Amino acid sequence: MTFLPIVARELRVVARRPATYWSRMVVAAVMLVVASWVFVVWHRDTSAAQATAMFGTLAGGMVFVGAISGIAATADSLSSEKRDGTLGLLFLTPLRGYDVVLGKLCVGSLTVLYGMLGVTPILALPLLLGGVSSMEFVRMALLMVNTMLLSLSVGICISSISRDEKRARGAALLVMLAFAAGFPLVGAFLEGEYRFRGLAQWFLVFSPGYTFARAWDKAQTWSWVGYWTSMGTQHVLTWCFLLLACWLTPRTWQDRAVQKKWRWSNLLGSGASRGDDETMAFRRRLLDTNAFWWLTVRPLWRPLLVWAGIILPTALWLGFAMKYPDDMFDPAMFVVMALVWNGILKAWIASEATRQIAVDRKSGSIELLLSTALTTSDITDGLWRSLRRQFGGPLIVVLIAECVLLIVGTREIWGEEEKQLWVAVWLCGMGMLVADAVALYAVGLWQSAAAKGPAEAAGGTAFRVLALPWILYLMAGALLAVADVLGLRVEFPSPEWAVLVGGWLLIGLIVDLYFGLRAWRAVQSSFRETAATTPRSRGLGRFWGRLFGSAQPAAGR
Repeated sequence: MTFLPIVARELRVVARRPATYWSRMVVAAVMLVVASWVFVVWHRDTSAAQATAMFGTLAGGMVFVGAISGIAATADSLSSEKRDGTLGLLFLTPLRGYDVVLGKLCVGSLTVLYGMLGVTPILALPLLLGGVSSMEFVRMALLMVNTMLLSLSVGICISSISRDEKRARGAALLVMLAFAAGFPLVGAFLEGEYRFRGLAQWFLVFSPGYTFARAWDKAQTWSWVGYWTSMGTQHVLTWCFLLLACWLTPRTWQDRAVQKKWRWSNLLGSGASRGDDETMAFRRRLLDTNAFWWLTVRPLWRPLLVWAGIILPTALWLGFAMKYPDDMFDPAMFVVMALVWNGILKAWIASEATRQIAVDRKSGSIELLLSTALTTSDITDGLWRSLRRQFGGPLIVVLIAECVLLIVGTREIWGEEEKQLWVAVWLCGMGMLVADAVALYAVGLWQSAAAKGPAEAAGGTAFRVLALPWILYLMAGALLAVADVLGLRVEFPSPEWAVLVGGWLLIGLIVDLYFGLRAWRAVQSSFRETAATTPRSRGLGRFWGRLFGSAQPAAGR
C-alpha cells in the first residue's frame, strides 16, 4: 500500500489547479506593489527608515495573511466531506485518521505555502537598503511559516468536529483571535488586578503579534521570555491541534441521532410551552407575509448572535475602562471601537446577504425554490426583511453609540481645526456604514446567484464593497506620492484634511453606487436565469470583466 495515499492523491489534484501556480505570481505582485508604495511614501527619509518601514509592512502583512488564509483553506475541508457523505466512505478502507487529515492539510497548505515562497525574495529587498539585519529576515520568515501552520492546524481541528461551513470558519477565527488578542488581554488583566509580576508575558507567548514584535533585533533584550519561547509554544500548539484532529476525525463523521430538546415544560408535564405557540404564530405570520422571508429567518435566534458580536467587544472595552479609564476613554480608542463595530456589522451583512441563496444553489435546492410561484420581487423583499430584522437594531444602536462618542470626543479636543476634522471623520464613517450596508444587500443578492459557492459569493461581495474603495484610495495616495517624487507639486485647497476625508467618502460612495446599481439591475433582469444556471470554472483572464461587469456566469449544465 502507498504510504499516505490520500496525501499523494490530493497533491496530484492540487497540482492540476491553475490557482496553485497563479497564487505565487499574484501574491508576489501584490507585495511588490506594496513595497513600491512604501518606498515612495517614505522616500524623504533615510534608507534605514525606508527599509524598516518596508520590512515591517511586508512581514506584518504576510503574518496576518498566513493567520487568515490557513483558516480559509482548511476550516471547511473535513466538514464539507461530512455534508457530502464521502468522509465515511474513506473509513470503510484501511485508511487512518492521520491519512485523511494530512491529505486535506496538504491541499490547504500548498497554495498558501507557494504564496509565502513567492513573497520571501521581496521580503529580502529591505536588506539591500540597510537597517534590517539578516537574522531579522530569518526570524520573520520562520514566523510567517509558523503562523500559517498554526492557522492550518486550528482550521483542520475545528473542521473535524463541525458540519456547517460558516460555523467552522467562525469558530476557527475565534480560536485564532483568542491566541492573538484574547490571551494577552487576560494576562494583562490578571497581572494588573492581582499583581502577578511577569504573568502577562507568559500569556503573550501564544500571540503571533507578540512574536512579531520580538523578532526585531532591538527587542531581543527585553527578557528571556522572547522570540524562540513564543515560536516554540505556538509550534507545540500546532502539533497538538493536528494530533487532536487525527484522533477526532474517525470518531465524529457519523450522523448524530436527533434528540428531543429538554424544556422546563417537560418537567412540569405540559404538552406544549407558551414559547412554542408564540414561535409557531410568528412563523405563520412570516409565511403569510413573504415565503422567502419565512425561509431565511431560520433559526429564529440568529439576530441574537449579531447583538452578541457587538456587545462582546463593547463589554471588553468597558471592562478595561474600569481599570484604565484614561487609556480606554481616549479619543483614539473611540475610533478603534467604531472600526470594530463597523467592521463586524459590514462583514456579517456581506455573509448573511449571500448565505441562503448561495447554499441553496450549491445544494441544488434553488431549482425547487424557483419552480414555485415566488417572483424576483418576493425574493428581494424577503431578503431585505430578513436583513432588517437581523441587523436593523444593532445598526441603529451602533449609530447612536458613535454619535455619543463623537460628542464626547469633541469635548476633549481643543483645536478648532482638529474638532472639524474629528466631526467630519465620524459623520463620513457613519454615512459609509449605512451606504455600505445597502450596497452589500444588493451586491450580495446578485453574487449569491452568480458565484460558484457561499465562500466565493461572500468574498466577492466584501471585496467589491469593502476592500476595493480602500485599494483605490491607497492607489490615489501612491500616485500623489509619485508625483511628489517627480517634483510635480499638487496643491490642495485649504484645509487639506477636507480633501483627504472628502476623497475617501467620494470613492466609497462611487463604488457603492456603481456596484449596487449594477447588481440591482442584473437582479431585476436575469436573477432567476442566473440562479438556475450551474457556473463553470473561470480563469483570471476574465477577472476584470467579472469585477466591473455584471458578473454574468458562463453557464454549462
